[in-house]
Amino acid sequence: SLSPLVTIGGGKVLDASPEKHKRFSGEVAEGMKRLGGAAREAVEQAFLQAAAVPRSTKDVAFKLGRSEGEVAEAARALAADGRFVPISRETPETYLHRSVYDELKKDAEAAVREYFARNPERPLMPYSDLRAGFLKSGDAATLKLIVDELCGAGVLTRKEAQVGLA
Repeated sequence: SLSPLVTIGGGKVLDASPEKHKRFSGEVAEGMKRLGGAAREAVEQAFLQAAAVPRSTKDVAFKLGRSEGEVAEAARALAADGRFVPISRETPETYLHRSVYDELKKDAEAAVREYFARNPERPLMPYSDLRAGFLKSGDAATLKLIVDELCGAGVLTRKEAQVGLA
């Protein structure tokens, strides 16, 4: 169905293209409250709703109907506080919410451990196998960042186009 271009009785459209959600979910009401709140709260909520898809500040500004500068400033502040993870520092910068990133990182590590549980005779896992599974929920840039972080933390090792447990 079509929605009117102007809200009846005034007001502001908080989310012009919402995801489907349960009818009486308290999370939806809380999310809407945050979308209509201060810039920092609205930006954080928009990135939470984006789930595992890194969003640029430009995309979020468009979705929220706020200025790019306001959204970029809020996103940088949230990244400085550790609530956002910068995925790409190229212009426009893209981010994921920390909770989503941590979940993706946990899933990637679990996928590598599961691979070696199924293939104990193999010393390394093809990166392409990890990538193929990861791309069902995340993107290639996020996977690269996660693998780099896990290698830096001594959880994984990387040799050419393969990964292994450290």
